[in-house]
Amino acid sequence: MAKYIYQTTQWQNFWLKTKDKKHFCAEFNSHNFEIKFYQYPWILNQKIWFLPAGPVYQKPLEPSKKDQILTDLVGFLGDLKDFAKKNKISVLKLYFDWEFSRFMDLKSQSDGLTLLKKLDSKFWVKGRKSFMYQQIMQLATDELNIANPKFNLDNDFLSNFFKSNQSFWLQRNKTIRNQTKRSLSNNWNLETLKSPENIQESYKILLQTSARQGFNIPSKEYFIELAKQDFSYFWLLKNSEQKVVGCWIGLGLGDRLVNLYGGNTPESFVGFGPNYLHLAGLALCKHLGFKYYDFGGYNQTETTAKFKDGYKGEVVNFVGNLNIGIGILGKALSLFC
Repeated sequence: MAKYIYQTTQWQNFWLKTKDKKHFCAEFNSHNFEIKFYQYPWILNQKIWFLPAGPVYQKPLEPSKKDQILTDLVGFLGDLKDFAKKNKISVLKLYFDWEFSRFMDLKSQSDGLTLLKKLDSKFWVKGRKSFMYQQIMQLATDELNIANPKFNLDNDFLSNFFKSNQSFWLQRNKTIRNQTKRSLSNNWNLETLKSPENIQESYKILLQTSARQGFNIPSKEYFIELAKQDFSYFWLLKNSEQKVVGCWIGLGLGDRLVNLYGGNTPESFVGFGPNYLHLAGLALCKHLGFKYYDFGGYNQTETTAKFKDGYKGEVVNFVGNLNIGIGILGKALSLFC
């Protein structure tokens, strides 16, 4: 199993740099499973371990070995629960990895609850409303190719990349295909330097977009720290007059390039700036050798879903939020966190 970004050491180290001393993260291994957990302080001096996109099985997920894998999972969760109890943890918040969810045919939170209760009736497990995305959309890059060996992200290079991958684009819907083609005629420019000024410009665009679309973003300090990481990418989209009209922030970790955040002004939307940014993202993804281009969170009820649907990517599930309560207080708190 490939590790999703939250289960990589690089992300774990970055996360620690953005938190205070009350937060903590570490790794736990048992019965062929591995998990990186993130510790959060909570009410009544209690602590929660957040287990996103895990645990990761250290052997191939073979259908013929499913019974053994389930036995290993029971042993792993039992050991993890004992370890958490020793560390005075009240609640384990679990989201199964998407590959494991697919292997076990888990499609919903209800499926995850049923599995855990079936594995061990002693688990106090409750499903709670998610505070992270339970689905993402990803595009496999194996069909893409880069004809020009001199990689860059100028308009000529991206035009050539688009034209040389028509079999790939014919698998997207007609609207996305045409919008991407039209975006190349708008004289957009990409600024890829992670300078303090460009980080500030990116943050301004994100603030405007989040206010308009109603989503939350981290502090400016978070993005300043993120820009220091060698796995991060910050792009500004500029018009022909060098005015900033959009931004794209990505991470290259595990088997994928993830579009973590993005923002656009009305001018960018009119000129199909989002399509241009994703075209550049796909080119970078292929250049770096990643298996997937990850659009980030996918929620069919949000306005961005229709746009993402046009790319006809694979929608995959992180089954959660599954709260495992530990002790009397933990069982009570698992109903609310």
